[in-house]
Amino acid sequence: MAKPKTGPKAAAEILKGLDEATRTRIFSEIQKKDPKLADIIQNQMFLFDDLLKIENSILQAFLLELDRNLLALALRKVKPELKDKVFEVLPKRLRQELEESIASMGPKKISDVETAQKKIADMIYLKTKKDET
Repeated sequence: MAKPKTGPKAAAEILKGLDEATRTRIFSEIQKKDPKLADIIQNQMFLFDDLLKIENSILQAFLLELDRNLLALALRKVKPELKDKVFEVLPKRLRQELEESIASMGPKKISDVETAQKKIADMIYLKTKKDET
């Protein structure tokens, strides 16, 4: 039988799998009770919004490799500054294609958008960790 994962890394993985509202509520409680532990957990997490923290050239290289439909879906519900950063690093033609895809996509479930965001965040997290080694 496999040993269950414990500790801050396991907590980060669990929190990453939750919807944003639940994750924020739980993380806020952890911060209140143990700010040091909250910092440790946060350092183990990588979320879609963290794309804002990535250097433009690295972000561009990653985005150019992504499935366009996945990226369009993920961008359906994001902070304006994140969408601006993504569009800023993309070539003009690709940016236009992406904007058209988003506009013509039609209604999507929030859970589908969040799943696309999580998939992209996980992919870039794994890529950056691999590049560090």
